[in-house]
Amino acid sequence: MRRPRGTRPPSPCGRSATSPAEVRSVPFKSEPDEARRQMNQWIESATAGRIKDLIRAGSISRATQAVLTNALYFKGACSRKFDARFTEHAAFYLPNGSHVRVPFMSSTRDQHIARRAGYKQRIFSMYIYLPDDHYGLRGLLHSLSSNPALLESSRTMGRKVPVGVFMVPKFTISCKTDATEMLQALGLNLPFDPVQADLSEMVESPPWPEPPLVVSKVHHMCFVEVNEEGTEAAAATGCRVIPGCAPRGPQRRGGFRRAGHQPIAFALMFWTK
Repeated sequence: MRRPRGTRPPSPCGRSATSPAEVRSVPFKSEPDEARRQMNQWIESATAGRIKDLIRAGSISRATQAVLTNALYFKGACSRKFDARFTEHAAFYLPNGSHVRVPFMSSTRDQHIARRAGYKQRIFSMYIYLPDDHYGLRGLLHSLSSNPALLESSRTMGRKVPVGVFMVPKFTISCKTDATEMLQALGLNLPFDPVQADLSEMVESPPWPEPPLVVSKVHHMCFVEVNEEGTEAAAATGCRVIPGCAPRGPQRRGGFRRAGHQPIAFALMFWTK
């Protein structure tokens, strides 16, 4: 979404029926707040109303040249749903040593942990990672971030371990954050660099001299609800693009570097055979 300045069309290789890309003109220069309203309306519609007001008031100005946005929405029913009659409150232990009472879903069927939990379409799965002790979440997250292959390896996901009482917390969480510093801490610096940034693959350079474009802010919101029926999730990201401060010279290339009754980690996975 941008004001008139040559925008490259989406690559045919990057388009599909499930993830279409489009370009829209919005009045950044004449009506920046109206431009913000239009973008937020598109994001809210694309996420079934779960993500609202991603682009914050005052974040769009006349200097804004483009805003790159994406949105994702998912709602999947478990192939074997939990029976709401068995949902009951129990203690959930927090990292600070205290605990709260939350609703837990349970099942009378034979259950195994480290088992692929399939949804009806069989291309989505939800993994719940349970630490060995009440306060082991930090160590678990460190292990998963240090070795992402553990998220879904044959060794960690192939062995069945019987459990006595199978209980999963029923929860709804949401998060809204400025992801700019987070991305830079992970090593993604070039798009934010007013000298080195190169967005020419997305936005064409005008025929007259003009500063290159640079990403100034990245806003992110997400929503996840897990209940007896299944999982609903939504996420959206918006990147504000403004002019940089120097002519574009030779570019250096860069990229990323890797920098139960207790707290858990979870992930929604999309996979194909």
